[in-house]
Amino acid sequence: LNCHLATGRIGRPGMGPFSITGQPNAMGGREVGGLANQLAAHMRFDMPGALDRVRRFWQAPNLATQPGLKAVELFEAVREGRHKASS
Repeated sequence: LNCHLATGRIGRPGMGPFSITGQPNAMGGREVGGLANQLAAHMRFDMPGALDRVRRFWQAPNLATQPGLKAVELFEAVREGRHKASS
């Protein structure tokens, strides 16, 4: 986005400041660890040293130690009664 602003490309055809994947929110989640199934910076839970690296960087001693469910998996788990949803 900053590159688009700096070069004056916003608003011109084919110059949108959007994620190449078409999923900008997911892109941000992959970068900062906002997804349930992976750690920040595209690190996986099964990568040696990854959990420790994230713990030290974020100064967060209590992290999940295994991946959570992806969105569709979570909806299926709720439907099947394997996970509770509340309002």
